[in-house]
Parts: sequence; structure tokens; C-alpha cells
Amino acid sequence: GGGSGGAVYNDGNTMTLELCGTILRHNRVNSFGSAIFFVSNDRTGAVRIDRSVITDNRGGSWYPTLPQISGHADTPIVVLDSFVR
Repeated sequence: GGGSGGAVYNDGNTMTLELCGTILRHNRVNSFGSAIFFVSNDRTGAVRIDRSVITDNRGGSWYPTLPQISGHADTPIVVLDSFVR
């Protein structure tokens, strides 16, 4: 029930978030990114989600690039063999 990033909160410069074989489920936020909040301020960051499940997270809506994931619209997000809904 916190502010942003129900399961993962990344905010900074020059970073990459990689999830592999991860389940993010039943998180809840008051602000942004019910599962993941990812902001690379210098716009060099990226997100890679592989063989993971992201589901049933609630709240948050700022820049919803994918369901339950908030970040800048131009942040590269690669999703492989995963369930994001």
C-alpha cells in the first residue's frame, strides 16, 4: 500500500532491470506502477522481462507503458515468454 512500485521501484540514471523467472502478484500502490516503477532520468535505462508473471497488481497509472508497469514512454521494455496482464 505504499507510494509507487508495488514490487520493484527503480529511479535513477543508467540502469537496467532484468527479471527472469519472477512472479509479481498481489501488490498494491497508491501512486504509480502497481508492479514496477522504472524511471531512468537520463533515458538510458531498459527493462527486460523473461519467463515471468506479472498479474493482479492494483493501483498506479502514470505512464503505463505496459499493464502494471509505469515509466517513460520511450524506455525500451522487452518481454519474452512472459504473462503480463
